[in-house]
Amino acid sequence: MVETATRLRYDLGLGATLEFRDNVVAGVADGTFTLRESTAGLRAAAFGVMEENPRLRPSYADCMGVAVARDEEVDAVFGLDTDFRELGFRLEPG
Repeated sequence: MVETATRLRYDLGLGATLEFRDNVVAGVADGTFTLRESTAGLRAAAFGVMEENPRLRPSYADCMGVAVARDEEVDAVFGLDTDFRELGFRLEPG
């Protein structure tokens, strides 16, 4: 969510960012998806991903995504960043 909101704010402006926020809130409320909040364990895991992969130079947001994906034991993530593929995940859309 952090990276998406940041990109929307820079690329499309405040209106698109707030619409995204509203869609996230609605999706969580109706059970369409789950939003994981950061915890001390996830933050440590995200920095661990960063340390383990200095060659890739993944962003903190990507490292947090990897930490959550690993914690949830998923094999695919929604994204466009090839770092996820290099970190062992299938990207959707493929």
